[in-house]
Amino acid sequence: MKLTGSRLWRVGPALGLLVLMVGAMAATGCDDSINSTAAARLDLAPDRFLFPRAQAGDVLVREVELSNGGQGTLKLIEFGRSSYDLDQFSLEWYAGDDETAKSSVFPATIDVAPGDRITLRLTYTPTDSSGARGSVGFRCNDPNKGVVTIPISSPRGGAEIFVQPDSISFGRVPAGATAEETLTISNIGSEALLFDSIVVGGSADFSLRIGDVNVAEDPSVLVDPDGDGQDGLAPEGTITATVVYAPPTEGPDSGELIIRTNDGNRGELVVPITANGAAPCIQVSPPTLEFSAALVGRTTPKPVTITSCGQEGLSVSNIRLSEDTAPAYRIREDFELPLNLPGATPENQPSELIAVEFTPEDEAAYGGKLIIESNDAATPSVEVPIVGRGTINECPVPGVAQASYTVLPLDIIRLDASSSMDPDGSIARYEWVVVERPNGSTAVPHETFFNRNSPADGGRDDDTSTPEALFFVDLAGHYVFELRVTDNLDLVAPSESCPEPVARVEVTAEPNEDIHVQLVWDTARDGDQTDDDGTDVDLHLLHPLGQRWSQAPLDCYFANKNPDWGPPGAVANPSLDIDDVNGAGPENINLDEPENTASLGAPYRVGVHYYRSESFLVGDYGTSAVTLRIYLGGQLIDEFERDLVVTDNFWTVAGIEWTPQERRVVEINRFWDDINQIP
Repeated sequence: MKLTGSRLWRVGPALGLLVLMVGAMAATGCDDSINSTAAARLDLAPDRFLFPRAQAGDVLVREVELSNGGQGTLKLIEFGRSSYDLDQFSLEWYAGDDETAKSSVFPATIDVAPGDRITLRLTYTPTDSSGARGSVGFRCNDPNKGVVTIPISSPRGGAEIFVQPDSISFGRVPAGATAEETLTISNIGSEALLFDSIVVGGSADFSLRIGDVNVAEDPSVLVDPDGDGQDGLAPEGTITATVVYAPPTEGPDSGELIIRTNDGNRGELVVPITANGAAPCIQVSPPTLEFSAALVGRTTPKPVTITSCGQEGLSVSNIRLSEDTAPAYRIREDFELPLNLPGATPENQPSELIAVEFTPEDEAAYGGKLIIESNDAATPSVEVPIVGRGTINECPVPGVAQASYTVLPLDIIRLDASSSMDPDGSIARYEWVVVERPNGSTAVPHETFFNRNSPADGGRDDDTSTPEALFFVDLAGHYVFELRVTDNLDLVAPSESCPEPVARVEVTAEPNEDIHVQLVWDTARDGDQTDDDGTDVDLHLLHPLGQRWSQAPLDCYFANKNPDWGPPGAVANPSLDIDDVNGAGPENINLDEPENTASLGAPYRVGVHYYRSESFLVGDYGTSAVTLRIYLGGQLIDEFERDLVVTDNFWTVAGIEWTPQERRVVEINRFWDDINQIP
């Protein structure tokens, strides 16, 4: 412990008894006048000087420990900020465990090295029975605290909760390990402390035990937590609770212990919980490097990702193969050591890719270990097993029966990979990957459809053991599919091991109707917009003579899908071909041989209604970003975008003017909060 500076502070100016300052600490940030270190961290235990009620002439002593849980020097200054009655209180301090060296004189700066501590000792000699009041104050270079105020208090009447410590930090705990921290919950009041609940919020990796009982699983343990046969925690009673942390994966975690009681002044007490925060943390994936079958004499690379998962920077000092690793493996040396990655944030976990190459010399199994050493104190050395097998197996060759299609929107195409071959074995898996599609398309390859007359309802997932798949072309536009095949020895083509030519299928979907209107939408809060639960946005096409939306027969929409607007037959009659009610669309309305809008005195109008923003399962999904496209004569003429926020928002998007001389789209862009308010 080092004391610096020549100016000394004798704390406690004779200000008389002051009102108890609110809060254990007032954080104002790090003051530039202190030679600060960002990694310094002040921890208090407990967070206040708490004295029982006492009579004049009693002598009571309480201590608060100030420790440095950071990695830089903690600087403490200006203890003259303390406010209390000098006739009743005296403050001393000492470093480490040496109580004999306690002193009432404070130097200008106290430096506390990482892992060290000082103790503040406050002696209370009451002159009356009014109770202890005041505070001890100072400044520090902890960037999260700055000005610190430690209250001096006595218990009030009724129940009063006191929890120590006031926050819990687990430090660094590796994935798969379990760590425990304890805290004491005391009743320093004069009546029984009753618990309404104790809830662990935030990360699900934290849990709470009282004794051997998990509080979340059996909250009845809170009825009589001290086991004295009476409800609640008795006055002057104390119980010990255990917070358990069991992270399944690496990375920072946070949560909070929310304690609700009958304490009239602190009905809800929150204890912050952090873990894997202010320390370097390494995460390596994959956990095992598997090369499966690699061709003899050919080099096959595999990537390994090194991720920084702690708030402190990660420094990788060594990356090597173990001595017993087969010579067929080598690390591609396209990086420099040390490999330094910055600390992680909730939005970003910095990572770096390295590569291990496998060049088998014959048909045999090869093993080894990749070893990565870093400044992660919990796992300073990470071992990644490596397994691989050499084979003289020849690569499979992907092939497609038809490489291009020109179709109508809403058609079904058959993707056929039966021309694929394997020179010395058999094809085990055929995988169709959609690598390009129109914005808003959500269709995927299927083995069969539940109803071929309504393919938008979905079907059975594609069976990769068969060469054929069906695809519903849900939107107009351009699609590209790539075929990947795997043989019976797990060689994949195309891949780095088998750089065979890519087999592709290209599909162009062009509407042939005079008017084709297309609606898609994206709801950010809906994590899976292809499942059976989601938002419902409706497409409308209003006849030029139509007066109101959602009114048959002149509005074509979900409740009037095939209205009769003209002579018998299809002429001048629209159709809503898809009505999507649970996600991202699409919805399409088609119209052939439109009427002359000039003679009718108005255009066809296109509208969008946010029919339902609520989920059937999880509540309101909120805003949906809507995209509407209008095709005339098979050509995309215009595209419009807008956010719809809540149920019953309505957007009149555009008008379509159709005459013998001219066909055009005219933007209207009128918005109503509620469809029922449209005049």
